[in-house]
Amino acid sequence: MVNLIRLTKSDCKHEWVIAASTDLSFQIAPDDVDGEGTWVVNGRYSPGVCNLCKERKQFLNSPPAFKGISL
Repeated sequence: MVNLIRLTKSDCKHEWVIAASTDLSFQIAPDDVDGEGTWVVNGRYSPGVCNLCKERKQFLNSPPAFKGISL
């Protein structure tokens, strides 16, 4: 029997929608006064939102790991 580990505090079975690394996102300035910020291309991290519970999370963009060739 397999015991599943819950990674979030909710009981939601997340369906994540993750923005592509080439999409633009608005980064609010740390000293935000009037919604100041800049538009930047998602680079190392992309924002994601769950279709079911609307939880938001950042996902690391990385290429798939190469595991070598098995013969």
